[in-house]
Amino acid sequence: MKIEIPETKPGREHIYPFKSKAGEVVAIWAIILLSVYLSLAFADAAINYVSATYQLPEWPFFAAIAGVALIVGLILTIKVIQKNAYIRLFGKTLTVVSKSEKEKDYYLPDFKEYATKSTGLERFYLIFEQDGKNEWIPIGSLGEENRNKLVNDIKVVMEKGDLPFEPGAEQTPEDLRLEEKQVRMERRERAEKRGMSLESIRKEEDEKILEVLQSLNLTDRMIVRRFLERGDKVNAIKTIREKSGAGLKDCKTASEMFFEVFKDAEAQ
Repeated sequence: MKIEIPETKPGREHIYPFKSKAGEVVAIWAIILLSVYLSLAFADAAINYVSATYQLPEWPFFAAIAGVALIVGLILTIKVIQKNAYIRLFGKTLTVVSKSEKEKDYYLPDFKEYATKSTGLERFYLIFEQDGKNEWIPIGSLGEENRNKLVNDIKVVMEKGDLPFEPGAEQTPEDLRLEEKQVRMERRERAEKRGMSLESIRKEEDEKILEVLQSLNLTDRMIVRRFLERGDKVNAIKTIREKSGAGLKDCKTASEMFFEVFKDAEAQ
């Protein structure tokens, strides 16, 4: 199932943090303590025998069992705490991010539904179609407020193409980095739809932008160069658009590639 989402310029990223998994941590330590208790109960006779036979104190054996249990418990606790630290929504991309900075992206055109399961406790999921299969993303740990906000925001993106900027907010370097990431993701989508490799799509796009820049005559290039050197990117894009007749998105990319294409050839 593919959902058509309107094209729009990406806004700011939106973060939905997971709550701490205190219940899972408590369950882990309860199992660890029970395991230690049973281990000591079964090993007590053997420890007493070895201690009496070799004239060794008993406490190192008990300390070793407790130490192993402590290490296992800490490892499992860290894994639980690091799992699904937060969800990020940027443009058409939903990203599940762990505290270890591992990320997994999901594309909203592949979103199917928001679902719940009841297995004693009610569990909440987002369902995405991935390679012909349904992938269930658990979002119960977001908490009710963040969970409802995320589901509502997904609906807004599906209807309008993106979430709006916060009132009075301006793009930050982080926003720009994410916008570049969005461009790469959209390029991958185009490659998949057309059955082409990413390299082929990138080469085709570069050739298109090169044609836009080469349509400018020497005078046009000098004007664009002066605007860019002064940091006036708006007028540089406007000039490229007026002289080439290309679309706004292509002209924006052309302004970014201008010095790479022409280098210092017209600097004199």
